[in-house]
Amino acid sequence: MTEHLRLSGLYWGLTALHLLGHPDALPCDGVLDFVISCLHDNGGFGAAPGHDAHMLYTVSGVQILAMLDAFDELEQRVKGGKEKIGHCKLLLELLDPLLL
Repeated sequence: MTEHLRLSGLYWGLTALHLLGHPDALPCDGVLDFVISCLHDNGGFGAAPGHDAHMLYTVSGVQILAMLDAFDELEQRVKGGKEKIGHCKLLLELLDPLLL
């Protein structure tokens, strides 16, 4: 019932933990496993594994990777992962709708 909130909920939870001074309260490997399981071939992220990619969850996925300084880890786990996200149409539309 709350599957559609998972990736964004993880982002907000991590943000709260950072603000409270406990950025390491959740296991980084487990967080990255989940985030990467939400990544689609088009570079977008779904709310949970098996959900369609959406701009909201794509932004949450990128923010989580940034908070954890995990873009290099993403690249190790998913070859070309950074480039894939960088070419994601959902993010490009957010940056400049006239680009497309």
